[in-house]
Amino acid sequence: MRNDSLKFLLLSAWLAGSSGGCAPAKTPSEACRRQAAANRMGRSFAPDPRLDAIENIRCDEMEREERREAREDAREKAVAEAKASARADAMNAALDAKLAEIRAAPKVPELGATVAEAKIMCTQQRGAFSAPDDNGIYACRVGGPAIFICAADYDGLTTRCDGFFEGSDIAESRARIERDLGPADQQSIEGGVRVASWKRGRILVRAMMYDRGVRLSVAKISSE
Repeated sequence: MRNDSLKFLLLSAWLAGSSGGCAPAKTPSEACRRQAAANRMGRSFAPDPRLDAIENIRCDEMEREERREAREDAREKAVAEAKASARADAMNAALDAKLAEIRAAPKVPELGATVAEAKIMCTQQRGAFSAPDDNGIYACRVGGPAIFICAADYDGLTTRCDGFFEGSDIAESRARIERDLGPADQQSIEGGVRVASWKRGRILVRAMMYDRGVRLSVAKISSE
């Protein structure tokens, strides 16, 4: 009789602690095991191993299902992340290709163009425009590299503009210029590269290589 009373007191204390002191179960299987433990305590006066086993099997099945669902969720998440990453890579590749296309054949402000016009032209080519500095130098960069660097006078009119044609060949570029302007008036070496020059009235045109392609410079000159 004394042992039965002690078991009852222990069961009462355990139930009191489980209802108020334990954190809520995080998963159905954890709740199942807590309930099974409480049931076993409740049957401590008349243990039933068969019923204990049935409850354990049910909790084990619930835990296996939770693990399966967790693995499936992880796989679905990984697939979704891979697809999102592939879409982002494709978009970035398409953007890089478009920017490279712009840098290969940029539109450059003509002499006399206003700074405002040059800024619009830069924006239309997805470029980042740098406003004129104290010397009137302004620029447009597409994806980092400059596509043109120009100079404006005090009235904000372009007096010189250097266009940068990424990936261009100097021989082909020079041939195109010669079709319009005729043979070069002068050829020199500057910084280890050939510089071809054409002087037409008060306009000086110069073509040369740079590390990414061909640089074409057009400028007004003060006198013939």
